[in-house]
Amino acid sequence: MRGDFKARMENRRNNKQKFVLVGFLTIILGLFLNMIYINVAHGDEFERRAIRQQATHNGVDVVVNPNRGSITDRNGQVLASSVTVYNIILDVRDLFNEPMEIQERTVNILHDMLGTSTERMWGYLEPNPENPYVATRNTHYLVLERQVPRGLAHELMAELTANRRRARVFLGADSLRSYPHGMIAGPLVGFVRGDNSSWGLERQYYEELAGIPGRNVRMFDENGNAFTRQIAPQTGHTLVTTLDLTIQQFAIEIAEEYGTLHNAQSASVIVMNPNTGEILAMAQYPTFDPNAPFNTDLINSQRVRNELNAVPETQLMNELFNVWSNHTISRSVEPGSIFKPIIAAAALEEGLVFENETFFCSGAVTVSGVRIPCWNASGHGLLTLSGSMAISCNTSIIQIAERMGRDLVYEYMRDFGVGQLTGVDLHGEFSVFPLTYTRAQLNPVELATSAMGQGFNMTPLQAINSFAAIINGGNLMQPYIVSQIVDTQNNVISETKPTVKRRVISQETSDFWREEMVHTFSNRGTGTAARIEGFEIGGKTGTAQRGDRRSGEYTLSFISYFPASNPQYIMMVMLDKPMPFIQGVTSAQPMLRDLMERIIRYRAIPPENVGNSVAVGVGNGTVIVENYVGRTLNETIRSLHNHGLVFEVIGNGNIIMNQQPLHDSRVAVGSRIFLYLTNEEDSNYELTLIPDVRGMTINQATETLRNANLSYTVIEHIENEDNEDLPPPAATRAERVVLVQMPSSGIRVVEDTEISIIVR
Repeated sequence: MRGDFKARMENRRNNKQKFVLVGFLTIILGLFLNMIYINVAHGDEFERRAIRQQATHNGVDVVVNPNRGSITDRNGQVLASSVTVYNIILDVRDLFNEPMEIQERTVNILHDMLGTSTERMWGYLEPNPENPYVATRNTHYLVLERQVPRGLAHELMAELTANRRRARVFLGADSLRSYPHGMIAGPLVGFVRGDNSSWGLERQYYEELAGIPGRNVRMFDENGNAFTRQIAPQTGHTLVTTLDLTIQQFAIEIAEEYGTLHNAQSASVIVMNPNTGEILAMAQYPTFDPNAPFNTDLINSQRVRNELNAVPETQLMNELFNVWSNHTISRSVEPGSIFKPIIAAAALEEGLVFENETFFCSGAVTVSGVRIPCWNASGHGLLTLSGSMAISCNTSIIQIAERMGRDLVYEYMRDFGVGQLTGVDLHGEFSVFPLTYTRAQLNPVELATSAMGQGFNMTPLQAINSFAAIINGGNLMQPYIVSQIVDTQNNVISETKPTVKRRVISQETSDFWREEMVHTFSNRGTGTAARIEGFEIGGKTGTAQRGDRRSGEYTLSFISYFPASNPQYIMMVMLDKPMPFIQGVTSAQPMLRDLMERIIRYRAIPPENVGNSVAVGVGNGTVIVENYVGRTLNETIRSLHNHGLVFEVIGNGNIIMNQQPLHDSRVAVGSRIFLYLTNEEDSNYELTLIPDVRGMTINQATETLRNANLSYTVIEHIENEDNEDLPPPAATRAERVVLVQMPSSGIRVVEDTEISIIVR
């Protein structure tokens, strides 16, 4: 029995093993049959899924930079703008799998149209030594060329896709920043390079201008075909500034002209509205072109010096930063005599001096045993309060400061903004607080020198803003440069209104000094050389020693305002460290006069006391300015002649892009119209350079203009009472000389443009 039981158990075990084996074989067979079924019935679908997974893994998602918002002047003139350009992208992986004739055609077209190196492209398409089935640069997204203009990029794609379904080259949108007026407002507008390098307004309003990036996605369809999906970027907001481009151009030209003339370390010009704090112009010399911020005369010369004398690169970069910085807000100097009216106004406000009071100047004053001389060593004698300002007497202002004492002087210095930020909406303003006296430091000698504007520092913007409070009714304003921020639909996002920081003197005190400082331009005043007949102008000159008083280094400045009865313009010019400085010869007066005359002509401001003495060729009556935008220069010139108006031309070309004053403005006959040219519609014309014919006889001038393929019109200079400064008229026509030419020399216009020459 036992043997039978053992046999039965052995059979059962064998049967179980057979069952397991049969079951295992059945499962294997089932899986095999199922795989055959799936491959036959759903193989294409699973293959497409695999391709999509691989496509997702190998796809490219690239950020597309948006166009930054524009920066314009108050009249809509563009100071900074962005244009859409394209990066040329090569799909190396797809092109590698194309027939050789397609590869050759693509490479040749790219070379012919873009100049891309054929050697470089074939290098990308070489088989990978480790895997000959893929290219050396096995990628769907290779940037071949960057920032290609829109027109050329579209021509390229049209050529590549001709007679073909699709190209292995595609476009990636990008943005290119440009500054159409170059260095006219370089440090003020600033520049932007990449994400981490920006200056000026570009930096101050970086986020507002930036816009929202888009995306350029390289994807694949279910069949493995590559395609590009683009999400358009959103353009940034536009900054509308308070600048007037024409006045800004005057400012930079004058800064460069007089800075160069006097070999100054730097020259600065600021023009503001004293009642609102709006900055109309802010310029400096040396300056730079934001289109090429690393390419400046200073840095180029320093690089040469670096090669010769091994000057450290860090020193060159520091000098470059110095050129980029806005000197009017980041550099400080001792203000000198332009500060005296602040002390005088404070004393009058406090009742410590009186309008009809007199002071005696013997040539020097002794303070705590220290002899402080007046600039006139022999003394000025007896002076009225306003006369002491007109003649800039040191001893008078020291006597006034002594009456006030340290506490009042310190409080008023602070009230007028000394040592404090103005709050202007520009990056890099310097407070100069460490370079001003504390209350405890205003001992008798320091009190005396501070009254003369020495021993402490101010930036040019602080100085002119403080001075504006004296003449605008007593309000210390907050200067500003951006009046509006608008979106692409011209909706106003934000708007800046004039802001009074605090009231520093009364209207009565302000009225007195505004009227009395016109004596600076009188025969005895220190600004007589800047006087313009027929205009009531007020202001104050300044001459400040720099550093060691034995160094012979000075800062010359001049602040003026007009019309004196109701100032609409306040301006400051500054020459820092002119070399050599010659007392009584080196002066900022011609610099200021030049600036004022240009603004008067540009804005057609009528004289207050006499007939129109600022126009070239004076006439009677007024005329309404036509709309010249879009017209040719010749057509515009003829119209201006018919209306008795003179003109200046800015830019090159033949089509009027903009004008000042704007159309429908009423101006006096003989006023000057500013025309801005563009040659965009005249690309088929060759431009010719206008020669300088001023000072030539009529015959010499007309021959010179004919040789330059230009036409001309001779205009007789109209005599008026200001002609005493001109030489007497020539006896014969052949001897007459050209006084003025319009347009000026150095401008490029189309041939046969009519040049007006005014002769006497």
